[in-house]
Amino acid sequence: MKRTTHFQFVLPLFFLGCLVVATPSSHATDFWQILDTKQIGADSFVRSHPRWDGRKAVIAVLDTGVDMGIAGLTAIPSGQPKVIEARDFSGQGEVALTDASKEVIEGKTYWTIEAGKVRGLKALPTQPVDGVWRLGFLNESRFKNSAVKDINHNGNRSDKFAIVTAKLKDGSYIAYVDKDGNHDFTGETPLKNFNVAQQSFTFTRTDPSAKRSPVTYTLHIEDEGLTVSVHFDDGGHGTHVAGIAAGYNLMGRKGFNGIAPGAQIISLKIGDNTLSGGSTTSDSMRRAIEFAGEWTETHKRAVIMNISYGIGSEIEGESDIDVVLDKVLSQYPLLAASVSAGNEGPGLSSVGTPAAARWAMAAAAMHPQASASALFGSRIDRDQVFSFSSRGGELAKPDVLLPGIASASVPNFDRRDIKGGTSMAAPQLSGLHALLVSAALDTKTKFTGSTLRRAILDSAKPLSGYPLVAQGAGVPNAKRAWKALRTLAKHDEPFKVVGYAVSTDVPTSVSSRGHAAYWRTGTYLPSKTDGHIFDIQAQFRPEEAAETKDGFQTLLRLRSTASWLRVDRSTARLIGDRATKVRVSYDATALRKPGVYSAAINATPDDGGGITATALWNTVVVPYTFGPDNNYARLFQKQTLKPGNIRRVPILVPPGATHLRVEVRTPRGSWGKTRLKITDPAGHEVDLDHWRASSEQGTTAHANIHGRALTPGIWEVLLYGSFRNRKTTTYDLDIAFRGVDSRPIRSFESEPGKPPHGSFQVTNRYNTRFNGQARGSVVGFQKTHTLEAEGDGASIPFHLSGELSGVDFVLRLSPRTYNRFTDVALQVLDANGKAVAKSGFSNGLATIHLENNNGSASASYTLDIRGGFTDDDGSPWTVEVQETFRRRDAIPVSVNDGAAITLYPQVRAHLDFSLQATPPRPPEGYVNVGQITFTNAATKDAWLTIPIELK
Repeated sequence: MKRTTHFQFVLPLFFLGCLVVATPSSHATDFWQILDTKQIGADSFVRSHPRWDGRKAVIAVLDTGVDMGIAGLTAIPSGQPKVIEARDFSGQGEVALTDASKEVIEGKTYWTIEAGKVRGLKALPTQPVDGVWRLGFLNESRFKNSAVKDINHNGNRSDKFAIVTAKLKDGSYIAYVDKDGNHDFTGETPLKNFNVAQQSFTFTRTDPSAKRSPVTYTLHIEDEGLTVSVHFDDGGHGTHVAGIAAGYNLMGRKGFNGIAPGAQIISLKIGDNTLSGGSTTSDSMRRAIEFAGEWTETHKRAVIMNISYGIGSEIEGESDIDVVLDKVLSQYPLLAASVSAGNEGPGLSSVGTPAAARWAMAAAAMHPQASASALFGSRIDRDQVFSFSSRGGELAKPDVLLPGIASASVPNFDRRDIKGGTSMAAPQLSGLHALLVSAALDTKTKFTGSTLRRAILDSAKPLSGYPLVAQGAGVPNAKRAWKALRTLAKHDEPFKVVGYAVSTDVPTSVSSRGHAAYWRTGTYLPSKTDGHIFDIQAQFRPEEAAETKDGFQTLLRLRSTASWLRVDRSTARLIGDRATKVRVSYDATALRKPGVYSAAINATPDDGGGITATALWNTVVVPYTFGPDNNYARLFQKQTLKPGNIRRVPILVPPGATHLRVEVRTPRGSWGKTRLKITDPAGHEVDLDHWRASSEQGTTAHANIHGRALTPGIWEVLLYGSFRNRKTTTYDLDIAFRGVDSRPIRSFESEPGKPPHGSFQVTNRYNTRFNGQARGSVVGFQKTHTLEAEGDGASIPFHLSGELSGVDFVLRLSPRTYNRFTDVALQVLDANGKAVAKSGFSNGLATIHLENNNGSASASYTLDIRGGFTDDDGSPWTVEVQETFRRRDAIPVSVNDGAAITLYPQVRAHLDFSLQATPPRPPEGYVNVGQITFTNAATKDAWLTIPIELK
């Protein structure tokens, strides 16, 4: 879930700027400052119990791949291999093979297929038992849109590396790889499947200056030798994640370890790094999750899945991959999952998928004070929740809070060993799971993935100053979690159920139901008399016998964490898998001040050792209101933010509002560097061109939201003082709504001797008078259409002629359609298939832009839409596409001949406009587009915009 619109969770560059490569200190005791093992008590836990370092636990890294040739990921402390299995589910490294024919050319023996020929097979030490060589080629050209384009460093990016397989007497297969790309196998050594012999290889370096191979490769032979799947990490993300979770002597430095240095790794590659953000492909995430579950059963070993991947949620908790993950976690008792919560914060209701899965643990990202100082010289005065870390709302997520920044292992091509995001918090949580598994196995303590989850939640302590929706239970602790796990092991109840499913009505959800109560509903709250109903239901494993379910019962003790949240009983009885209903109520008198209130009703089984099993989350958003009494505007003057802090301002769109103006500026004589974010009522962030208010640069942050974009409901204005700030930032925040009746301009008149002209009407509905001017332009042509797609891909060919400056695409997926995907990647490809622009969906809306840098020349392109289905069943899908082609020469539009304009309240104004020239006829199906902007004479801000749509 990278976001800039990528899909792995990696910290956006605008947060970290130019990332620094840190060299670890020579003192082992200092390493924790750049990979924090202290926050969750991992370092002291392992020091006290050296055998409980994660040994015998397995962490499955579902990611871009893991490079097992990097220092820190080669072995565990006992000397055994660190990485014991490597599979590619993305298809990026798949090579198809064909039975080769023997042919003699000019006295030399070759084996040939249509794609090419090779020699040197006869001298290889192991020959196929059936006499059949199967041959295929890994074409370097497939890497052209990857970060690693020249895999053998010879300056040529079009090499072909031959691969052959041979059948052995026992029915298995081996492979040989032509590692130097000369199509001669003389001297090559046999390779078995990586899970059999842990063999890896690199392609021969022919560039003397290339001291290290960029990537380490492994292979897996399938389909009776007809398919070879080559595994590698050409993204760097998975290798970094693995180092945080389980690195041992990272970067070759003794004592520089991840959370669980004794744990072993399974690398399950789900991301194709030729796509934007290493996007998942159809079935890749689902197949990897199912593989991890089956692996626990086959090998009788506990596996913790680390999924630092995902996209934003639309129908939270109901995407197809959420359902799959919950099903598999319910099915396999020795399986657990640690998932990154998302980097879409700090807006509410921004936790992504599959972090929304009920039985997975979603990790929020903490910024430890010590790491901030060591890595960036930051002056934050305390541990903080990172601003980008996704927040809960409709979901009872995130679950816990862990460090989300670290220096760790990366492949040789990747120069960024410091990465930040909830991607980096999730492997901390995976490592914590592994420590507990190691301790439990060493002491023969009974456990399941479910009891690990419950114990970790019980161990967590909230970070002071942050609400439930930002951090869940808080920061977990290894020692306390181990104590809770031992307590759970003494009771039957924790092993009879997977957990307790909570559901309730959620007015803001598309499906009207959710895992948590979320009141972002204007100023409405249920009355004390009516209250709000939650359902609680025990969830059993699928193989559980009916009589076992029917015989189950427990009493849940209910306790509120806040005085404003009350529950109608202290105990709720559960019998079998029947749901019980619990009513909560809210004290409205305590919820008057604008802000966000979040609390929970904790539910603790009477026979589970006193450890909470589930919680009923409640979040109430109390907005600032706007109306005639405050002239639909509010000014917050001389507000301050310490480095790394956030101010959250919820605002309710008043009736009749058509425009929202937000401005952030630094007061005269003050110092300030303040960042502005705005999220809509669905929790989606709005793109802003001017998001930084800086006294040093003389800039203000401002946003204008109007028309259909200004949806009814509660928006959030979010102010952030960067953790890089050297001191407290001061700002003024000005918020104003306008209510203006206007319609798009869709026609003009043409008369001989006159410029194209027309008229339009505007009515100012609010009580503020406008004085200023209006002008605009026709910038290009646009159309909106629905694209029907079959399979997991669709494409739109287009052409940029010399008179066009570029093109903008806006794509929309319905929530139900979006739920089917684990990713949807966007790329603009040139005529050679090279990606010249990349983007992707992080929620139901995506944009991608391409500037025309070809001067007067023309060029053809293709917008490639590549969807990764959770389960590709072949059913069709649709996406709405808006295409806007921009001309180099915009046509100016004058209003009232440039004279001053006054818009009085409740008075309809009749205005004239004229175009400097007649717009060219747009292509068939398109309309000429632009806009007219009204600018306030005193403040110079954009007061109103009116679209131009000329057919």
